[in-house]
Order: sequence, then C-alpha cells, then structure tokens
Amino acid sequence: MRFAPIPHCDCRNYSKLMELDSNDRLIQFLMGLSDIYDQVRNQILFMDPLPNINKAYSVIERVEKQKQLHLSFTQDMDSAMLVKCFNSRVTIMHGGSGLHGGPVH
Repeated sequence: MRFAPIPHCDCRNYSKLMELDSNDRLIQFLMGLSDIYDQVRNQILFMDPLPNINKAYSVIERVEKQKQLHLSFTQDMDSAMLVKCFNSRVTIMHGGSGLHGGPVH
C-alpha cells in the first residue's frame, strides 16, 4: 500500500491528522513484521506516546543485532565445547596423553 503525503493546511487539526497518519504507518509496519518480533512489537505498541516509524525501526534493528550477537556467542561456545569434548576423547584413547603425545594440562 502506498501512502500519499497529507497536504499541508493551516487548520487546527493538522498536527493531530499528521499524528494519526504517523501512527497508522507505524502500526502497518509493525503488523508486517514476522512473528519472531512479537515481543518487541508489543513493547513498541505499549509506548506512550507511540514512537515514530524511524524510532521503532531503530528499536527493532537493535534487537536484531542483539539476537545475532547472542547466536554468534552460542555458536562459539558450542564449538569450544565440541573441541574440549574431542580433546577429552583423544586423551582417553591415548592413555592420558595429549593429542600430540604430551601430558594434558
């Protein structure tokens, strides 16, 4: 759906009209997000006053970066655990010596 800009007027209700338009755009943006963003979507919708769409996008982008960092950290931890497990099995297989025949520290 394409939004046309609201023409400027000098009436008293112009600022209210602009606020309603901004809120409509924000809600349409938030409802178009995947379900994995339910929690952050709800947090944004409970903000009073509602943020503009740029602020909402910034919040979602920050959450996405945090998820990526967490995923990266988790993958690094999994890799470290796998290496440790592998080294432990090699140590057991070689009668208590390390991978290269030396003592395990």
